[in-house]
Amino acid sequence: MSTGSISSIIYNTTEIVFCLNKNKPMEAKSRKVDLECRIFNDAWTIKYFFIEHFAKCVCLIFQETIAVKKVSNIKRHYETRHNYYDSFTGKAREHEFARLRNNFTKQSSFFTRKVGESDRNIRASYEVSKLIAERMKPFTDGEFFKELLLKVADVICPEKKELFSAISLSSRKVTRRIEELAANVRSGLKGSLNNLEYYSIAIDETTDIKDTCCVCEGFNTNI
Repeated sequence: MSTGSISSIIYNTTEIVFCLNKNKPMEAKSRKVDLECRIFNDAWTIKYFFIEHFAKCVCLIFQETIAVKKVSNIKRHYETRHNYYDSFTGKAREHEFARLRNNFTKQSSFFTRKVGESDRNIRASYEVSKLIAERMKPFTDGEFFKELLLKVADVICPEKKELFSAISLSSRKVTRRIEELAANVRSGLKGSLNNLEYYSIAIDETTDIKDTCCVCEGFNTNI
């Protein structure tokens, strides 16, 4: 085989390999921000009016969030939207930062307090609804109980009357609460009975508000 033939074969082989590699798509390297271990730089506080709140960078001026902790992102946000704050320098800039951070802290604690009050109101609604069911009172009595609470609050603690007025005890709400409590009890009983080998059932007769006879059942698992 001549030298020219060998060169031609090598050239053609190289061309084929090149074409195959050219048609093969390059695998893109996916970046995972969570694995880059970015940390908040304390220098961003005074320089760009940013703080770290729940692992995110928060702008104190408009209270907007920057998800990725990169100086380029924070710097771009500040320079495009708040560059007028460059007029604050030295002690004046520190005082402005302290004022903005204080306002942000007050707002955060206000929302946290509101969430806590809402949870207490819901719990109080459940407790009253449970008492109505246990005493076999009409569900419409919830509204009457609320009137009693407001009257008592007027006399004893008028400054907290607003807290009592936020408790929802309408007939529809009481009905819904009792249905949810009953479903929870039913689910708990089914779970307990599935794990028992022996249990006894006590059956008695009772009447509802319309004097209609009903069957009352009780379970005893202490056998």
